[in-house]
Amino acid sequence: MNSLVFPVLTALAMGLLLWAIRLYATPGVGAILAEQARVAPPPKKPFFERIILPLVRRFVPTYDFAMPFTDRRKIRQRLASAGDPYGLTMRDVVQLKVASLLLSIPGALYFGRTYHLGWNSIIIMTLAAMIPLFFLPDIVLGEMAEKRQEEITTSLPDFMDLLAISITAGVGFDLALNNVVERMKGALADELERMMRELRLGNPRRLAYRKMIWRNDSQQLRSFFSAMMQADELGTPVADILEWQAQTMRHRRIQEARRKGAKASTKISLVLATLLLFALTGVIIATIGLNIFYGNNVLFSSH
Repeated sequence: MNSLVFPVLTALAMGLLLWAIRLYATPGVGAILAEQARVAPPPKKPFFERIILPLVRRFVPTYDFAMPFTDRRKIRQRLASAGDPYGLTMRDVVQLKVASLLLSIPGALYFGRTYHLGWNSIIIMTLAAMIPLFFLPDIVLGEMAEKRQEEITTSLPDFMDLLAISITAGVGFDLALNNVVERMKGALADELERMMRELRLGNPRRLAYRKMIWRNDSQQLRSFFSAMMQADELGTPVADILEWQAQTMRHRRIQEARRKGAKASTKISLVLATLLLFALTGVIIATIGLNIFYGNNVLFSSH
């Protein structure tokens, strides 16, 4: 019986091999397998979204007591301006604020016991740390929103040029917008795609424009869609508005770059002057200290 095990296993392995070769040689199967092999794996989620956020959602206590100290409308607007990062909701932001608040307690205890401080000092330190930590998620969310709005402002003139060229060539506004967005990437493309989805769902055009204005803090984007709303009301040619808006935004960008350059030169001069002052003061103090330490008051001696 044992002598038959090896031949049976060999025959089974050969049969499986022939079946696999036949399956792969079947028309279409090889192409499907090769296409599946070329498909990139899904991107790995950030550490914050995989670990921190689930822990906060599960273990942070109810956030009702923090609501009187929270501007819910402002949080919703900031989340929209930041592009709803990590799938955050208003509840998540408030829970993060509470979690930051609670983190100040073990931090103050550790610092206080390490340096042998009294309980009164630890309590004062905890209360002092709670205020900035409570607003830390708001600060981080505001920075994310600001970076995203800067990206949108930078991409807007090129988008309007492409849209104006398409409309001038005779393409309808909606089709031209769809074609341009398909070839774009970034925050502006995401916002425009969201607006087009709302239009496909049957929302009025003015309402979609108003939602776009509400979601974004970019003044250039807001002025563009305000002009588009006026053009929709008055029947003004869209291509003329796009060209004028693109030229205006580029002019503003150049002026802003010049203004930042002028400020940068002033800041550099101030930093250099401060460093020189500190260096000179350090040299004088070091000279006085060395003379006093060695008991040789050369600096104050009269010849």
